[in-house]
Amino acid sequence: MKSLACLLVLTFTLVFPLQSAEAKRRRGQRTRIAKPQPANYCQMSGVNCDNAEQGIAEALDDWAAQSAGQQPAVTHSSMTPLVKIELGKELAKAFLLPSTAIESISGDQTNLNLSIDLNYNPTSSIRRLNTVLKKHFSRWAVGGEQICFAGPARTSDPSSGILYRQGYKTVNEDQILTALGINPLALSPYNMLDVWLSDGKVTYEQEKVGDKLWAVLESSLDSGRSVRLQLDPAPSKRPVELQLKTVEGETITMKVGLDGARQSVTVPEDAQWRVIPGNFQVSLNRKFEAQEALLQQVVAGGNTAKKDGTILLRAQDWAIRSDDYEAIYKDAQAIHLHLHGNGGAWFGMKKFAVGATMRASRSRYGCDLLIEIIPKLEPVELGGITLAEAGQITGVTAIDPVEVAVDIGYLEQPYCGGPIR
Repeated sequence: MKSLACLLVLTFTLVFPLQSAEAKRRRGQRTRIAKPQPANYCQMSGVNCDNAEQGIAEALDDWAAQSAGQQPAVTHSSMTPLVKIELGKELAKAFLLPSTAIESISGDQTNLNLSIDLNYNPTSSIRRLNTVLKKHFSRWAVGGEQICFAGPARTSDPSSGILYRQGYKTVNEDQILTALGINPLALSPYNMLDVWLSDGKVTYEQEKVGDKLWAVLESSLDSGRSVRLQLDPAPSKRPVELQLKTVEGETITMKVGLDGARQSVTVPEDAQWRVIPGNFQVSLNRKFEAQEALLQQVVAGGNTAKKDGTILLRAQDWAIRSDDYEAIYKDAQAIHLHLHGNGGAWFGMKKFAVGATMRASRSRYGCDLLIEIIPKLEPVELGGITLAEAGQITGVTAIDPVEVAVDIGYLEQPYCGGPIR
């Protein structure tokens, strides 16, 4: 009677869509579907292999030290920040096949618990992102504008997270955003006005300036022309009376000016803003915050070197802004995590899902549109491992079950073993 080896063989096979092959057969064409070579499974799109031997050795040392009442060794791990589309969702999934690392082991020797860190993996993300872009974005891949796809930054440079830059035409922008589940209006650019006052630069939006004055300023600043503002008639400071008493008891009253002190201002009721060039006129309305601030600056002498009460608004101070858009994709990607060793030995698995946040923004890092995917990756716990099994673990493999089929079964010697090494 043959003895069965207590080894489990894991066989990985890429899952291919069969519709096109069947369609070809219906048309009388012969089709051959080639199976991937097992030795190359680590290069498959849906597989991410990580060597766990060093991690398990260090974690076992810590477990042994804790069991003996000693202080465990200090270990360091890099965790992807915890942050909290269906084309948008498919794009998010491209960034969600993590790398793994055994962080720690706890429990007794017959029932150990392994804590496994999941970390963003730019290498697998690039491979999977290229697949999504070729399939869904190639029709837009021409034009003078640039859309960038990024994951978490890999260095201190925030732009280091960009994995791919692709051209597109402005006329196609709304189509791209809509396909990603983003309302184009959510990213519509709008203007803000930067004004230089005595206390520094202050930024105002239209509602703080007033529609009438805003429309006149916009006609020039939108065309790249700087403008000057003057009040006509000009406001005046109300004189301050200074009283002096002589030693003889006489009172002398004098009208003086004060520098650096807030004084009452006399503003004619018919005061108007003159916008130059163009000599446009808009009535002063002190109910608007920006106009009151501009009035005070006029009283202080304006913001030009001449100190003649003129306010200079430069074309570069007509700032373009847009709000960011965020969408959360919870449990977007299913993950199967396998523990395995030499000779096809298998020590269990865990099924779970991970999610991500998609953030869209404009005009950053040289990108007209920036699409960032920020994975939400948290540690995973696997229990029920014995000390003997833990010592044989050489790898932790994260798999996308949609892309890769895994067969687990007993085989007789000498056929024990499989593609996992």
